[in-house]
Amino acid sequence: MKPALGQPTPIIIVYDRADETGWRGIYQHQLLGDTQRVDDGSCDAHHPILGADGRYLAWLCGEPGSTADCSLQIHDRKTGAATSRPCEQLGLKPGYRLRFDAKGGRILWSSPGGLIEHTGGNPLNL
Repeated sequence: MKPALGQPTPIIIVYDRADETGWRGIYQHQLLGDTQRVDDGSCDAHHPILGADGRYLAWLCGEPGSTADCSLQIHDRKTGAATSRPCEQLGLKPGYRLRFDAKGGRILWSSPGGLIEHTGGNPLNL
């Protein structure tokens, strides 16, 4: 998602914030632009991460290891494609946090005991 030649690179900020239901939602704000809610409001969405090139936005929906459903949500900001994978299937456990690799094409889990890499590439399979 590179800007047109001669245009400055947009600054995107992603964050979670509680909504009127008490659940958190995922928001993206473009500096000198608008703010949009990205998730659909169907879960407690938190810990958003943005890939280095700004294309992929990922977050957790629910808490790993809880009785509620937990999933990793990934949104392709370029194409609009989205996918969801169950935390249990991916091996996400309580206390784990997400991050993209330096190129933004792989998601890594940051665990209390060290770094665990998700070996399947980007779960969007693009």
